[in-house]
Amino acid sequence: MFPPADPLPGESRLGGGGAEFGSDLRLLRRMTYGATYQDRAMMAALGREAYVDWQLAHESIDVSALEAELEASYPWLRMSAAEMVDGWIQEVDIGHAEVAITRAIRSPRQLYERVVEMWNDHFNITSSGLTLAWTRAVDERDVIRAHAMGTFRALLGASARSAAMVLYLDNAKNIAAAPNENYAREVMELHTTGVGAYTEQDVREVARCFTGWTNHLANAGEAALTFKFDPALHDDGEKVVLGRVIPAGGGIGDGEAVLDILASHPATARHVSGRVARHFITPAPSQGLVDQLAGVFTATGGDIRAVVREALSTRCQAHAKPKFQRPFHFAVGVARALEAAMPHAGQLRLKLAQAGHMPLKWETPDGYPDRTSYWAGALLWRWRFAASLMYNEMTGVEVDVPRLMFGARNVEQIADRIDSIVFGGTMPMMMRVLLEDYLRANNPSNGVMAEALGLAISSAEYQWF
Repeated sequence: MFPPADPLPGESRLGGGGAEFGSDLRLLRRMTYGATYQDRAMMAALGREAYVDWQLAHESIDVSALEAELEASYPWLRMSAAEMVDGWIQEVDIGHAEVAITRAIRSPRQLYERVVEMWNDHFNITSSGLTLAWTRAVDERDVIRAHAMGTFRALLGASARSAAMVLYLDNAKNIAAAPNENYAREVMELHTTGVGAYTEQDVREVARCFTGWTNHLANAGEAALTFKFDPALHDDGEKVVLGRVIPAGGGIGDGEAVLDILASHPATARHVSGRVARHFITPAPSQGLVDQLAGVFTATGGDIRAVVREALSTRCQAHAKPKFQRPFHFAVGVARALEAAMPHAGQLRLKLAQAGHMPLKWETPDGYPDRTSYWAGALLWRWRFAASLMYNEMTGVEVDVPRLMFGARNVEQIADRIDSIVFGGTMPMMMRVLLEDYLRANNPSNGVMAEALGLAISSAEYQWF
């Protein structure tokens, strides 16, 4: 399916169809990796609230064909870590990124994939190195994707028992005789309460609670590289965490008690809600907006779906401010908008590596930055990406310009089509004048129309959503 020469009902040739249309389009851009014509048509057919409900109920959206295709190309997607060790599967590391790119472009569960992206940053684990790549593949499937729309406590608990997290944050080295505080610090600073809600003594006490939370070794047969609790390595004495006494003799329950305390802490509600607000609403949410989401978090026992629903509500989206697209969002959004034929995501993976935004490759636990100041300097990469794509210079990636422009017979119709494809009917007037002047100055051949599309997607206006 491709858009007609005329915009959708409600879209204006000269940029938007009024406040209601603009609000819906802005919401779509936050929920998806680029609001395609099909996305806009679906929201128009269902209505705003029903569309949000449909995307929130991601389990009801059929992705079986896509997942079967991915599993055929990446068989390790359904493997245990032991099976990956046994087969010495080495392509997992780069495959992580290619699978993420493919799902972001092609999955109809767009909101779900955006939530998964958020949690991958929140509970960041790099996939560098084979052992981490194997365990990270399991973490992605059984922790992040399995609990992305569940409760925060379930997600936090699954992450704490993730073999990948145990390895990445050195909890395998955390033993009673020599506690390692790395996971203890990050589970509070990054995953739950945020800085300022705990003391250094709390870090030490939490580390004691998680002593003995380790993994089976790689040579442990079917249990290889899976979580285990070793009571011989655990400090079984009394602990005090954030003012709460954890009695002696609790064993593995000490760690679970910590997770209960952290998941229900008011600072966690605010910290996690701030993450949701920055991801879906505005780069710098007000305290009032964060508190609004935190109230839902607390009232629902950390129901992620409920918090995301509130973030997507009209009252919260009224606070939305433009966000600068990170390279991943930009690249997959362009591929979606232009319906690029791409049997394999390898070329986009290489391009994102050049931009420093290859999925699951951020080395430190804080996850990829989500602020304009970090990414705004890479504009040259975006221009080159647009040119490479529009000139079909990416091996295995092709944009069918004649098909996209079918039926657009004059300069005005071509500009309308570009507006609809790239901007969803909201092309700024200055951009439209520039495109029309360019088209009039050149015979609008397929090559010229491709260049005009390239100008649109590399424009300053397109970098924001």
